[in-house]
Formats: sequence, C-alpha cells, structure tokens
Amino acid sequence: MRTYGAWRRRRGFEALGLPAAHLAWLLSAICVPMVIALVDAAAGAWAMIPGVVVVAAVLVRSDRTPWVVLLARRWIWHRAYRRGMTSYRSELVTRVAGAPYLPGPLAPLELLAVRQVTGDRAGWIWDRRGGFLTTQVRLGSTGTLLADEASADSWVAALGAWQAGLGHVPGVRSVAIVVDTGPSSVSRVRDYVAEHAVDDAPDLARRLMADVLANLPAQTAEMHVWAAVTLDPRKLPTRPTTMAEATAEASVTLTGIVDGLNSGGVRVLGRATPAWTAARMRAAFDPDTRGQVDRDQAGEAEVGWQQAGPQAATEHWDHLQHDSGWSVTYALRELPASRVRHDVLRRLMAPGAWPRRVALLYRPYPAALAAAVVDAELQAATVRQTAARKARRDFSVREQVDAALATATAVEQTRGAGLGEPGILVTVTAGDKADLPAACADLESRARGARLRLQRMYGAQLLGFAATLGVGVDPYELASRTPGRSK
Repeated sequence: MRTYGAWRRRRGFEALGLPAAHLAWLLSAICVPMVIALVDAAAGAWAMIPGVVVVAAVLVRSDRTPWVVLLARRWIWHRAYRRGMTSYRSELVTRVAGAPYLPGPLAPLELLAVRQVTGDRAGWIWDRRGGFLTTQVRLGSTGTLLADEASADSWVAALGAWQAGLGHVPGVRSVAIVVDTGPSSVSRVRDYVAEHAVDDAPDLARRLMADVLANLPAQTAEMHVWAAVTLDPRKLPTRPTTMAEATAEASVTLTGIVDGLNSGGVRVLGRATPAWTAARMRAAFDPDTRGQVDRDQAGEAEVGWQQAGPQAATEHWDHLQHDSGWSVTYALRELPASRVRHDVLRRLMAPGAWPRRVALLYRPYPAALAAAVVDAELQAATVRQTAARKARRDFSVREQVDAALATATAVEQTRGAGLGEPGILVTVTAGDKADLPAACADLESRARGARLRLQRMYGAQLLGFAATLGVGVDPYELASRTPGRSK
C-alpha cells in the first residue's frame, strides 16, 4: 500500500530554537543594556528593565508562538474594533454610483465578464489593489470510493506532476482547490427529477423514480468543487498593457494549466461564469438562500456582483456573523507527521449537518527560485547540526529527521519535483449561534481523523472566510504587506 508524507516546514536559520528575527531581538535586548552600562551604570540598570521585558516576550511562548506576537494580534484587532472596522452594513435603499464594494479583504475585488473564443462567457476577478487576476474553473470529482488502489495512486501522481509544472508557468501566484458541501432539502431532488423527466418515459421508469423520491430522506447533500487560479499579468510573457490584453493572455496561460487537471481524478466542467461566481459567494454569506440561489442559476437568473456580498457582517474575535449564518474559520497549523494514504482528507470533505468549505491552497515557487530555496534550507540544517556539535549538545531525533527531510527535499527537487507552500483553510457555518459549538466540534473531529492540526483564526475570521471563497484572497499575500501598502 502506497503512502505519502515527508512534509517539511521551511525553517531557515535558527539558533537555540529561535528564528533569525527573534534571535536578533533577543541579542539586542541583552547587548544594548550592557553597552549602556559600560558608559553609565545607572542608565544601564534602567535599560535592563525593557531588556528583560523583551527577553521574556521572546522566550515565553504559548503553543510555540511568542507572547509578544499574541499580544500584537490582540492589540491590532481591538484597534480595528474601536474604529468600527469589524462591522459591515450594506445600503439597502441608497444606490451608490461606481463599483460596489464588499467588506474587508473583498473590497478591492471587481468581477469582469469576458467573452471566450467559443462564445461562452467567463468571469475574471480583478484585484485592483494588487493587480492580480483570478478565475474559477468548475470541477467534478471522480472520487476514490469505487476506484482501485492503482487508479488512485496514478491520480495522485498526476496531481503531483501538475503541481510541479506550475513552477514553470510564468505569472502563476497561487492555486486554490475549494470543496463546498452542505445539506440540501429533498425538494431540490424532486425539482431536478421533474425537470429532466421526459413525456415518453416508460411506465416502469416513472414508477421506479416515484418510489425513489418517496423513500428519500428528509435532507440530502450538495457539493460544489472549483479551482481558483491567480495570475500576475505583469509577469506574463507578452507583458500586457491593457485589461483586454491581460485577460486574453491570462486565458491562454490558463488553458495549459487546466488541461493538466484532467488526468488527476477530476473532470473539468468549464470556466465559471460571472453569475455562477456571484451566486456561490451569495450562498456562502447567506446559507439560508442556498437552495434558492441554485434554482435561480438553473433558470439562468443573473446574480450581480453587488448582490454577492452580505447585507450585514460583524467580525468577532473568534467567529464571523453574516446575514443568516455564523461561521468559524480554521487554518492549518501542522501537516501530518506520519505517512498517510490518498484518502486521508475524505472525511474532512464529506458532507455533514452544517455547510463546510475546505480550501486547499498552494503557492508554487518559480523553478528558477526553487533550487536556491532548497539549498538555503539544506545549508541552514547543516549549520544547526554544526552548532550542536560545537556546543557538545546531542542532535535530537527530531532535528535528525528534519535534516534528513531537508536532504530528501533537495534530492527530489533535483530530480524535477516542484516546491511550494501548501495550506488548508476550513470554514464551517451554522444557522444559529447555539449550534456553532457543535459545528466546530464536528469539524475538529474530522480534522483529527485526517491527522491535521487546525487552529482557529483568532482576530482574522473575515480574512479566513474570504480566503475559502476561492476569489483570489491570499492570506499570505496580505500578511506580507506593510500597513502602509494595505491602505
């Protein structure tokens, strides 16, 4: 039985278990008071007080996170709360001219409708702040329940080759695979059967379908799967200067990316239309309208971008309240330490009693940069091993395994494997706040079954919720921006 694993977190240079930035703060807190004390003993004694505070803030940790980072997160969120930045209310009567705005990180997004070569409409999501273009590709999962081991392994290998190829495609910033599941009423199944029934159907078929509908449970499940590909037009080969040129060149690049998914156990159903993109966002913010939104889509009713957002949304420290739902978003903290099978995420993505959205994020390193990153990680592991030997300290088993994984990563990258930063975000939604603890407990149980360690995104619930929508919101990109750039 084939298993998969050997994931490794990028660590860089470390000493005493501290990364380079924390080590610099620690050394500064120790050395600066000593230098001041050499000049003035009294001033040096006073300088020791902030030094001790900095040392304690760096060394005292909670779940491997320094307290200074936790306090900074809390302070940033409370500042936003005092300024009224955690609450959003849509204007229901007043019509505002210009582009409609969505709450939080969704505000700079604008939905574009593009006519493809085939004549069909396709949607592009333009990030006006970063200049990126994101499109959604609808997928149909084949599933591995009825597949043999050889087929499942071949699908995993094909997806691995597809991920490795992303590093050679210019302009690719990130890819997100979103699996949206939720309960559905049996009326939707009856509507579907009634719509597809033909007048000249045999009596046996009619009686059979009637018996099936009569014995259906009171609640069924629905699933939507799509891939969101984010491109940077400025890094495309032709360097487009207008939006028409950018979408045309991005569509050409997207064709080569999408073709690689067909051999990975999924079926490409086509590009998402602007109405489909808006409808999925509307259903996420207002879960009570999921059935109505899908019925409108079947009737080709247009859902505008202005109707896609919430009428009201309030971000709390540990959850998000929006329209008819209460949501909690979790982020991946650690990948499985042991090796797993190909179906390890099946229970996490299976439909349940509450709507759930799982987003698998992947940021590929360009092929030209991957070798430098691997060499730097391998060199950092060698430096840690040398420092431990000079300090006459035993190299722990965990450190030995990490060094071996760094070496194995370098070997695999040399043989053509891709390199990137994976991530998983999961959002669970309840229709009543009283059901939210049960929904979170169900999600955490499914995550433990998948051997994943998830952590609730305290103080960033709206960001996590937006990132699981597959509309180009990248939490890593927003976290790397300075406060001045994010305005």
